[in-house]
Amino acid sequence: MGTVEDLQVPLVRTGDFRPCFLEPHERHLYQLKEMVSAMSSGGLSTGDISCTLKALLERKYRPARVSAITQKALEKAESFRKRRLEKWFHIIYVDGTFPKVRREGMVGEEVIYLALGVNEKEKKEVRTFFPVSSRESTEVWKEVLTDLKERGLKEPLLFIRDGLKGLPQAVKGIYPKADFQSCLLRRIKQSLAKVRKRDREALAEDLHKVVHQREKSRFECSFKEFQEVWNRIYPEVISSWERGLYFLTTYLRYPKELQLFIYTKNALERFAEEVKRRTKLIEPFLNLKPQRSSFLWSQKT
Repeated sequence: MGTVEDLQVPLVRTGDFRPCFLEPHERHLYQLKEMVSAMSSGGLSTGDISCTLKALLERKYRPARVSAITQKALEKAESFRKRRLEKWFHIIYVDGTFPKVRREGMVGEEVIYLALGVNEKEKKEVRTFFPVSSRESTEVWKEVLTDLKERGLKEPLLFIRDGLKGLPQAVKGIYPKADFQSCLLRRIKQSLAKVRKRDREALAEDLHKVVHQREKSRFECSFKEFQEVWNRIYPEVISSWERGLYFLTTYLRYPKELQLFIYTKNALERFAEEVKRRTKLIEPFLNLKPQRSSFLWSQKT
């Protein structure tokens, strides 16, 4: 609020007087913290927030001061990350996102692990946001899944992810009754990247005929036709599908009403893209802990 002239501070012998609206040693009101946190989570840099506060409050807050205010939000984030998971989510999407991190003077992309749950009412919530590491690995995913289980996550029906080698086995090791679905759309994109430009449209059309089947017998029939047409020209594409066919067709074991939700992990990819859109304007993250990140974005729909 700026400088307050002639502020009268009550003096009491016992020293137990506290104003009801301002905590001891605080220099700004609670609403300012919330406003700064909201602008920070919206993707504004500390410099942008400083300029906005100056326009609104007619007082300049240095970027370092703004940064100190936003640090207090990390306590809430850490509490969210460690909370008990009481609700049951029957579908879990898992993926990694790659923000830029400055470490020891070097800037590079590092993976942060995401898990998004969907309950029976089709409500989505980020279940965890796990460590920063130099590369994505199955061993770290085991740690992520173990952490979810220890915090109370009941065994889901299905995990969905693109084809990270060894991840289905990691899931089975922690949740032995859960199914695993490889992302079909990601596999289509990978296949199209391996074919000549003149053939992409035709091959994509044939692939979509296969993946849009809602019964296993029809899927197998369409896939056989796809093999006969393209195996001679692109045998490596066909063999890639054959190797991963078991986990690519898990969605066919579920009711048709659920199949549209589980043959791809687009729900989590949209969330990750939103995170990237908000963080693209700021500089690389600094001082991230190498084993466990305190940064946590959450989304409730």
